[in-house]
Amino acid sequence: PAVATFGPLIERDIQARTSGTNQFLDLGSETLLTPSPEIAGLLAASLPGEEEARFWEGLDIAENSPRFQYVNWLRENGADLMFAGDGKIIGFDGNFAIPQSGSPAILDDGDHFTPDQVRAAMEGGHYNSAEKLQSHEQGGPVANLLTLDQSSIWFFKTRQGALGVLQIVGFTGDREVARIRYKLIEQTDGQGGLISIGTGKISRETLSERLEAASVIHDVDDKDRALSGIATDAAKAGEFELLKTSLREIHYSEPRNHAAQETARILAGRGMRKKAIEIAKVINDSEERDQTLSELAK
Repeated sequence: PAVATFGPLIERDIQARTSGTNQFLDLGSETLLTPSPEIAGLLAASLPGEEEARFWEGLDIAENSPRFQYVNWLRENGADLMFAGDGKIIGFDGNFAIPQSGSPAILDDGDHFTPDQVRAAMEGGHYNSAEKLQSHEQGGPVANLLTLDQSSIWFFKTRQGALGVLQIVGFTGDREVARIRYKLIEQTDGQGGLISIGTGKISRETLSERLEAASVIHDVDDKDRALSGIATDAAKAGEFELLKTSLREIHYSEPRNHAAQETARILAGRGMRKKAIEIAKVINDSEERDQTLSELAK
């Protein structure tokens, strides 16, 4: 029978949103994310009374406005957490729960919680949830506010169904970096073999099958869109050869350049900077290539 277990302890440092890099985390793929300058530029306040910080938190963004591209970016890239700065971590669209009183304040390799406890809390709805931030516009993400004042330990379920437990370890660099540690729930066959991971991770086999299907699409625009999506998911999964193949098969330069830029950023966020540079070099628009390489050089 299938057995639910915790995966390894994962530690990530999320930069404050004003840093311009690695401000977001996809919990399922363990990937740090950075929006493009074009997306970030949409969030600048331009009218009296607008607050840029609220836009970054996914608040007050009208569905028919250019800024809604940011909301789409959050969802398409699986951004689950953002460090807003000043001790505030924003959880997008998922559910975040405070364990019962008396729970330990530190997450380590000890068995303080069981996967069944986390699953029962998140799927049964019996928990104290994170504070919800209120928006003046509908259609945006559910913005959960996670702070140490509420709890250092949180159960979570992401929009993609990943379940786990995380700890807000603290803030470093004059509170410019948020350090978190977390564990994801995995399903095994009871004999140590991994059946599935409720994390949004995509297997190499699935990516290969998608690539095979995309390669025989006749409409060029549809084919390029499919290949761009496969390239993005391959980057998130760290499947470098499948990523390169997907990019190589994109017909038109503009979507290929855009996909190369986005996947280079994803690889860099996974700590694969050398491979990210290799991908950035295939961009044949000199301005876009130099911009991407400049980001990777920081």
